[in-house]
Amino acid sequence: MNSRVEIEQTHKKIYCIILDGAADHKISCLQEKTPLEVAFMPNLDFFVQNGMMSRIEILPSTHIPETDSGLMALLGYNPIKYYCGRGALEAIGRGICQGYQYYVGFRVNFAAYDDGRNVLNRRTSRNLSENELKSLTDEIISGIILDKYPGVNVDLLSYGKHRGILTFYSNNIPLSGNVSNTDPGFLKSGYFSFPVENYDNKVLKCEPLDDTIAANVTAEIVNDFSEQAHCIMEQSIINSNRIHQGLMKCNYLLLRDGGSQHISMRKFAEKYNRRLAIYGELPCEKALADLIGADFYYSKELELQLDKVHLVQLANKLTESNAEIVFCHIKGPDEPGHDNDPIGKVKAIELIDRYFFGELRMKFQKGDIIMVSCDHATPCEIGIHSNDKVPLLVCGNDIEIDETIHFDEENAERGRGLLSRAIDVMEFLVERSK
Repeated sequence: MNSRVEIEQTHKKIYCIILDGAADHKISCLQEKTPLEVAFMPNLDFFVQNGMMSRIEILPSTHIPETDSGLMALLGYNPIKYYCGRGALEAIGRGICQGYQYYVGFRVNFAAYDDGRNVLNRRTSRNLSENELKSLTDEIISGIILDKYPGVNVDLLSYGKHRGILTFYSNNIPLSGNVSNTDPGFLKSGYFSFPVENYDNKVLKCEPLDDTIAANVTAEIVNDFSEQAHCIMEQSIINSNRIHQGLMKCNYLLLRDGGSQHISMRKFAEKYNRRLAIYGELPCEKALADLIGADFYYSKELELQLDKVHLVQLANKLTESNAEIVFCHIKGPDEPGHDNDPIGKVKAIELIDRYFFGELRMKFQKGDIIMVSCDHATPCEIGIHSNDKVPLLVCGNDIEIDETIHFDEENAERGRGLLSRAIDVMEFLVERSK
C-alpha cells in the first residue's frame, strides 16, 4: 500500500472537479491509448497516488448523459427522477422567463444544409467565428415576426461556435416542451434525447407529442420561427461571404430537448447539511444551482477557451470560497472530443493539469477532500457523448489509498474504490468529511 504524502485528517473542504467529456476510447493515432492515458498529468496524478479510483456509470446504460444530467447525478440527485430536460434548464438559467406564466426552452445548433448535395452538417463544420455567430443571431432576432402569436416573446442566445439557447415565453398563450426535435440527430423520449445513428439529411418539422393545445401551439410557433430564421440566414451577408470563401453557409437552426417546467428538488443544504458553491459556464448549470439552493458563479461565462490565467484564477476562487463544498465544471476536454481531435484533447487535459490542478495542489489543505470525475465520455471516434463508464478519483481526509498511479480509464478499472454510480458519490464524500 502506498504511503500518504502531505495529506492528513481534519475536516475542511470538499473539492468536486468535473472534467467535461474527458473519458474516451483507445485511439489508433495515440498508439491504442486514450487521451487520458497519454496526457502528462503530474499534479492530478499526485492526488491519484494518494487516493483511490473506480469507474462509475453516470446514468443507467439505457440513457446517454448530457452535461446537465451528468452534473445532476454527481450532485446526488437521480436524473431519472428529477431531470426536466435541457431546454427547461437553459430557459430557467437565462432568467428572462421569470414572471411569465408560460415558457419553453430549446437547445439550438446553428447548422448548414446543402440542397444540391443533400448534405446536412449539424454544426456548420464548427468554424463559425464569434462575429459571424453574433451577427446571424442579431439578424434573426431583429427579423423574426411572431404577430400571429400576440404576447409571445422570443430570446435567442448563441455561443461556442455553433450552439444556442432558444426561449419562447408568454403570459397569455400556453406553451409546452412536449414537442419533437427538429434536429434529426436526436430522438426525444420523455425528458431525454437519444442519438440517432442513421438519419436522413433533412431538418425535421416540430410535432406535438400530446394532444394539448399548448403542445400544438408550440409546435406551430417553432415551425414558423424556424422557417423565418432559415430565410433570414439564407439572405445574410455572412453567408454570402462564407460561400465566397468556399465555406458552408449556416442556414438552419436545429432544435432539440424542448422543456417547459421543472421538477421540485430538495435543497442541497437540507439534504447534506453543507453549503455548496457551483462554478460553471452554462445557464443550465445556473438553473440547477437555483433549483437546489446552491451559490452559482460563472467561471468563464459561455466561453470555452483554456487559458492559463483563467485556470489559475479559477483554482484560487475555489480555495478562497467560503462554501464547504465547491463543485467546478471545466469544459475544455469536451470540445476536441466532438471535433475528433485526440491531440487537442490531450493538450486540453494537460493545460488543466498544469495550471488548474497545479495551483489547487499547492493550496490543498490537510483534511480537505478532492473528487475528480467526468459528466460523461465524449469519444473522439464518434464525436458525441456516450454512456461509457468514467473514471472517479477520491483523495484526502481518511480516504484509503489504492495502487492506482494515473488518472485514466484503465487505472480506474483496477482501482479499489467502492463506488459504481454517480448518484452515490456526494453522499460518500459528505460521510467521509465528518
